[in-house]
Amino acid sequence: MWSLPAVAALICACFVACLPEFDPDLGASSARVAEARPCGAQGRACCEPPADACEPELLCDPDNQLCTRPPMLFCTSDDQCRPGELCCEAGYLSTCMRPSGGACPDLDLIVATPELDFDPVDTRFFDASVDADRCLVERGCVGGYGWRRLLGLSTIVSNAGTSDLLLGSPEDTSEPTITTCGGERRFASFLRYELLDSATTKAQQDIAASCSPNASSQFIAPFDCDFQGLWSLFTQTYPSSLAEGGRADDCSWLDITGLLPGEYTLRVQVNPELSLQEQNLDNNVPAELPIQLPAFDPAAPCPQPPNLLAGRFEERECGWVRAPFQSDGETTPCMPGEEMAYACTSDDVEFVCGDYRVCDGTNLCTFEESIRPLFSRSCLGNYQPNLFLLCPASGQYSLWLPGDAPDGFTCEPYVDPFNAILSNPPDAGTPVEP
Repeated sequence: MWSLPAVAALICACFVACLPEFDPDLGASSARVAEARPCGAQGRACCEPPADACEPELLCDPDNQLCTRPPMLFCTSDDQCRPGELCCEAGYLSTCMRPSGGACPDLDLIVATPELDFDPVDTRFFDASVDADRCLVERGCVGGYGWRRLLGLSTIVSNAGTSDLLLGSPEDTSEPTITTCGGERRFASFLRYELLDSATTKAQQDIAASCSPNASSQFIAPFDCDFQGLWSLFTQTYPSSLAEGGRADDCSWLDITGLLPGEYTLRVQVNPELSLQEQNLDNNVPAELPIQLPAFDPAAPCPQPPNLLAGRFEERECGWVRAPFQSDGETTPCMPGEEMAYACTSDDVEFVCGDYRVCDGTNLCTFEESIRPLFSRSCLGNYQPNLFLLCPASGQYSLWLPGDAPDGFTCEPYVDPFNAILSNPPDAGTPVEP
């Protein structure tokens, strides 16, 4: 039985017919051959004599009587190869081959136009106290904690070249790698998702090369998470991390939190850093996909929060209600450019934790349109005043609070009691005539 040691060996062998997530796309002619000849194809049983045991370039594995490709011999120069073979580059590694026509085969990666999920935009909550969520934030899969809006998409990568793609072991390489939240090492920046408006990139996510754990107990697969790659004329699906079957730590989404509704362009690119030598780079970016980000209502209820921390993240675009002192729907006047002071209180005796949104005018605004505080904060101190903003140019504002704010949390314009006494002195009675 051929074998492939997990890390150290230079020869990888025996190959399975069906690899999880690997989808053979060999074309109509190859499909007809496989249909007409149930034995002798890669991964199928060896044929009985007098027929050839296996198709050309395949060997019959004596241990399991399956047709496989011959073992790979990795190299750095031609003199390390067998007679008649050349040392050919195939991704990050080079292997000895007996090429037809005297030239090494070429790698050619093609990526399909991305497909959006059926419900492409999802609102999810990321909690700093949850290890998996913290990992996704630290890896840059999402832009921060709290409620985030994510755009789910998927695509397919095909190796249309005559050369196999050999990435190798992510544990023994000088190429950039990442560690997934599940602890797997992957080759970094194999795919790149971008969302663009008419001028700039508004969101970007790099996707690591996918891999499939070895699912066979009989012999070792050629490409798994210990030795990664993609056969010539095979395809590999990159499912959306939001859709069923996708994994969150693959990060196959775009964080669109804060982006306004409207028209955008979705672009996907394979081999974005051009670290893999290909015969054709023109097909690395397919036709760009125009999309329309749907409108959202920041006053609509949030999805069911996963824990009691929900409501403490000011960037979320759901669940906002008007502050009690403006419950009649009126705005509060102010002097444009003037510093406004607020007193925020809650039942928390140590910290005043809760979020707010101040909007220019009567209507509820998005986070990007909101009036930001003069000083950054996570929790406000339990003193007054404890929140400071500048009055907008319109001279009127509305204040909004999360509908699921912690008990007792509220904010109101601050009135200095000392100045209030001076401007409205208590009644001292009728003065006595001298």
